[in-house]
Amino acid sequence: MWLAAGLCGLAALDATTAERAATIVVAVATVVLAVLTGMYVWLTHALLRAQTDPHVVVYARDDRDRPTIIEIVIENVGRTVAQDVRFEVSQPLVRAYGVSPKDPPSETRPLDTGPLVSGIPALGPGGTRRLLWGQFGGLRHLLGDGTVTVTARFKRGTRELPPVVCLLDVRSFDATDASTSPPVRLVEEMHRLTAAIERLERGVSKWPPPGPSHPQPMTTPPPASG
Repeated sequence: MWLAAGLCGLAALDATTAERAATIVVAVATVVLAVLTGMYVWLTHALLRAQTDPHVVVYARDDRDRPTIIEIVIENVGRTVAQDVRFEVSQPLVRAYGVSPKDPPSETRPLDTGPLVSGIPALGPGGTRRLLWGQFGGLRHLLGDGTVTVTARFKRGTRELPPVVCLLDVRSFDATDASTSPPVRLVEEMHRLTAAIERLERGVSKWPPPGPSHPQPMTTPPPASG
């Protein structure tokens, strides 16, 4: 009798424990689901916000209208206005001029004015600021293979956005149109043309001389029949 009662109590205890365990599992699953749902909502919101936030970048480009000239371009590639745009530069920027990177620059001046120094109050979507950096030869001589790090900081309204780190270099313009001035290109083309003419003359000189010409004998017309 006591054994039967004990078994009944143990069965009841096992049922209660199982019920509690199931309740705990359901509660934990509910919490995990709520956390995952919250993370999904947050990530979706962050993604949508990132697609509409401003994004300011700084890069170097060659000026197609002025060969050998390199510019620094500030551009908002985002979809909204960037406000209170500020810049931090890893080293002082210098404007330099020179045709050949092997020679010292013919002129250097510190780039101590402009938006990289004073900032930009507001830069609209697709808006740019273009700064004359200098001439390829002079900049290449000064900067060598090094880079200049420019950190752009800006806001959307009153919210500070993550900074954007950009690199400026001159080495990547080697062997491009920016590295060769029109006079130099003209001289190079003249050298190539001269070499082509010399090769043609050498080829012609190897041709065999023409043989002697043999005049054709003159023929008299037949007498007219009477």
